[in-house]
Amino acid sequence: MRLLLNNVHYCVLDTSAILQRFQPTDQNAQYLIDVLYQNTKIELYIPYVCFSEVIQQFYNAHKKSQLTSTPMSITERSGLINRLRQDVKDGKLNPYPTEASLFARTEEIFNQSFTITARNRVIDMADMLVIATGLELNSLSSSAEETYIFSSDCHLFDVATALGIKCFNPRLVTVDQMPECFDRRMFKRNPVSLHAICKDCNTGDVYGSTRIIDICEYGICIEQPKKNINIGDRINFSISPGGSWKDADTRIGVAVRSENDRVGVLLEEPLSLN
Repeated sequence: MRLLLNNVHYCVLDTSAILQRFQPTDQNAQYLIDVLYQNTKIELYIPYVCFSEVIQQFYNAHKKSQLTSTPMSITERSGLINRLRQDVKDGKLNPYPTEASLFARTEEIFNQSFTITARNRVIDMADMLVIATGLELNSLSSSAEETYIFSSDCHLFDVATALGIKCFNPRLVTVDQMPECFDRRMFKRNPVSLHAICKDCNTGDVYGSTRIIDICEYGICIEQPKKNINIGDRINFSISPGGSWKDADTRIGVAVRSENDRVGVLLEEPLSLN
């Protein structure tokens, strides 16, 4: 039995949800999964079987891309797999073991799946284990509201909901429609007027200088610099506390929203608000 922490929300991701981190197909879903990854009050879980499904999707994408004008290279495919492994190594993504207690829930889940649709579709093994993991975490935690499943699979969503697990479709729900604890940028946002220089973490290209409008522990809102920052860009910030670059504070973050010449950025390490 896994020892769970207090005051932490447990989120189970299926293959469709985790792929939004590595091969995003929907801007809102990508932002939502990024928010989950960056929140230290959330523990992310994925059944072991879903790792194989995710890697299979990387191979499928590689194969399909060979017929397009922008084929994926073997190096790019390997890079995606290595990023997935690194997430596990860094503790950002927790593989949930396929224990006997999960399979003990098989009949309950299959019965619900069979009766929930007129066409009597039976849920597949991977989706069954996603729901079983959610039920298992729910039974081990002190509150039913502490466990959530994220999936874009409608049948999985309906079966899990019928069994009492709260579910979110990352393609359809926005952060402001979820419990406030899911978005760290909503905490202690302080208006400021600081200056920063932004660089692309991957290429080293300089976006230019900008002004920080407000901050919280894990996020900043900035004015769009001369070279536009796009959603998904990973940025290195040198933040000047008082016009002096000698004492600049360096942070790395990912752009997650862009609106009205302002960019919202989730930071990988917290800022001191003192």
